[in-house]
Order: sequence, then structure tokens, then C-alpha cells
Amino acid sequence: VISPFFFRFNFIWQAKREWKLVKEFLSFNKWVTLAFSTAAVQNRIDSILLIRLATPIEAGLYAAPSKLLSIYPLISGALSTAFAPSFAAKSNIGKGKQIFKSTTVQTLVFALLSLIPILLAKQIIEIIYGVDFVGSVKTFQVLNLAMFFMIISAPSLTAIIYLYAKPQYYS
Repeated sequence: VISPFFFRFNFIWQAKREWKLVKEFLSFNKWVTLAFSTAAVQNRIDSILLIRLATPIEAGLYAAPSKLLSIYPLISGALSTAFAPSFAAKSNIGKGKQIFKSTTVQTLVFALLSLIPILLAKQIIEIIYGVDFVGSVKTFQVLNLAMFFMIISAPSLTAIIYLYAKPQYYS
């Protein structure tokens, strides 16, 4: 409400003449927006559906490790965000492939570190949730393994979006 008093919006009127640029921007970002929106819904709908399909105890045994492992999408997103400028700056596919190799090695370090909690799953669950949640150890291990593949895919997805400029393949 008060922003018009502090900022001048002359750039908006000037940008209206650049329809081609606006059209290109929106065509690129609609796919990325679709993918992020779908991921946000998927991230929450599993627990809601499980409550309808299973007992509350079974739903809790799934929801506890699921929420504990919700840090992994943040790590994957942070890696993609860190890699995006490198991919976007490369107009040459050959140089982009060199960047891809480099980012894959960096991501592999994080991905291998993400496998350690699989070995320590029982201890992690007991420390954080207590002995009552020992039944969720296998769920924790399976979900953690799935997160490994999500982390390892960060360079590929970032290259698809920014190096090859094909965001429709991402969604």
C-alpha cells in the first residue's frame, strides 16, 4: 500500500513495449512453476491420504520419518540454486558439460553423506522420537534411499532447465 510512495514504477511502463521478452520469460517459467507447485502438493498429500487409508498409528509411523527427512528437498533445491548460475552462463554446450561433470562430483559427496543415516536409522529414530517409533525404522531407510536419488539428480535437472533451456522436460 505504501510502496508507491517510496518507489518509482517507470520501469513497468517501459517494459510493456518488450512483449517478446515478457512472452519468453513467462513461457520458460510456467514449466518451473508447474513443477514446484506439483512438488509442494505431493509433499503434503501423502500423509493426508495415509490417514484415510491406514490406522493413525501406521500414519504416524510414516509421517515421523517423512518429516524428519524433509530437509533433503531443501538440500537438493539449494544445490540446484547454487549450480544454476554456472549452467545459465554457459552458452557453449561443451563448457556446460564440463560444469555438469564438476557439479555431479560435488553432488555425489552430499549424496554419499546422505546414505549414512540409513546405517544409523534405529539410533536416530530412538533418539529423536523414542522407542515407540522403532517401527518406523524401515520407512526411514526407504525414504532416505529415495532422497539419495533426489539429491543425485540435482545437476541433471539444473542442466535441463538452464543449460539446455528445456524446462518442460523437468515438469
